[in-house]
Amino acid sequence: MRAKLQKFTEFANTLLPHETAYLLRIEQFEDPIRRAILEQVDFNCRNIHQFTPYDESLDKRKYSNLKNWIVDRLKSMDVDEHFEWMSDLERKISTDSILPAEEKELLRAVKKYQHPGFYFTKFYELLIQYRHFLQIRLRYSDHRIISQFIETYSKAYQHSNQINQQMHAATQDIVGQYAQNNAESRHWEQWITEVFEDESLDGKNRYMALIRLIFIGFNYRKFEPLIDKFDYLDESFKDGLYYSKR
Repeated sequence: MRAKLQKFTEFANTLLPHETAYLLRIEQFEDPIRRAILEQVDFNCRNIHQFTPYDESLDKRKYSNLKNWIVDRLKSMDVDEHFEWMSDLERKISTDSILPAEEKELLRAVKKYQHPGFYFTKFYELLIQYRHFLQIRLRYSDHRIISQFIETYSKAYQHSNQINQQMHAATQDIVGQYAQNNAESRHWEQWITEVFEDESLDGKNRYMALIRLIFIGFNYRKFEPLIDKFDYLDESFKDGLYYSKR
């Protein structure tokens, strides 16, 4: 016999502690029961060997509504969802099939942008393409908004690309040592650490830096320096930064 709250329980069991921590930080529920359910979800995430069954006497709609809220909030901060959204707009701009509502959403994203975004360079390149789209259509007001963004973040975009190119050079040595033991990579550790710790830099470059630091850790069997990096990343996830469901 299927338990009354089996679907919700199965869903809640897929959540991770940093996800529930983020949700607890942002919730502003007026309903104390809703908040109590979320707190119980968080407890169960952190105490998998002390699972507490959810109260079946409560209105099932409270669980259903909470599930929908959780899905929406996690999706809204998922950097990969944002990447897919940009990729879709890029295709539509290129094929002249972008809808007015989608343009409004893009312009809203520009006005609300907080630097640095995880996929900042992708967003910047999307706006370069969109500026051409606006210019030929004599959309002067919107063109001015996009041009201002492009000019404001031009140096940041160039810097991110320079970091990305240098990261490629570092990776040659790092994976060369890891795969074939034909190179040294320790001399890159300090620079890559600085990249990871640079909060003014886009999240993608910082994430790439962390992956390479992990490889260096394997190269020299030295993992202690990574502990504080993972602690930092975990706290970032709890704040809704750099999050991806994958």
